Amino acid sequence: MTDWFCVVDRAPATTEGQCTLADGSVVLSFSATRSDAAAVADLEGIGIIRYTQLSGPDRSAFRNYLAHYSQGDD
Repeated sequence: MTDWFCVVDRAPATTEGQCTLADGSVVLSFSATRSDAAAVADLEGIGIIRYTQLSGPDRSAFRNYLAHYSQGDD
């Protein structure tokens, strides 16, 4: 099983239209490898969270957010 990683902004300027976690962080990207996630997480305020470490409500919110983008614009 792949261990997915979320790259998050821990102090976002805005959360409007973003996938916002319960702690106020905003998910910026999702990666299958820690090295890819770490490559963009070198900036101050940017962190990495394992998907499995998200709370149940945060995982659900993130899946719903992704589902919006996986639907076609038919």
